[in-house]
Amino acid sequence: MAGVQGRVNAGSITKLYFVATKMETKDQATVAAAAIEANEVIDLRGELSLGASTNIIELDIFGEAFAPKMVGAGSFDDVEMTCVFNSENAIHEAIRSDKGRVEHTFIYYLDDEVGQTYYVFDGYIGSRSIQMPYDGAMDLSFTVVRSGPEVKIDVA
Repeated sequence: MAGVQGRVNAGSITKLYFVATKMETKDQATVAAAAIEANEVIDLRGELSLGASTNIIELDIFGEAFAPKMVGAGSFDDVEMTCVFNSENAIHEAIRSDKGRVEHTFIYYLDDEVGQTYYVFDGYIGSRSIQMPYDGAMDLSFTVVRSGPEVKIDVA
């Protein structure tokens, strides 16, 4: 089964790369060296969303008409992804068989009219499942539990 080499959306090309271990150095040269065809997660479906949230704590104070609020700990949102599953693809098999014990690096590549950008983030594969319809392609859905912020690298 041949993979789709990147996605074209409204004039932009997007790709996702999977690195088997956490990359400690996230500079342009290191990231570009890891973002190679052998590491690409082919046949992606849907969109990638990198978000974060902050916990707001409401304080109950006796005698106050309104409860004041305080900022608590923040967290990085999980990233949910789906691709057409290919059991002969090494990256798909690595994701499907992952036990969630190894921290990985993911590289999201965007090439649009503004330029080329890498968004690099680390995380653990928290869940994965294969949907097997009676007629059609199997999908591999997986969730990356992010362990830190994304690093944005603009390619000169």
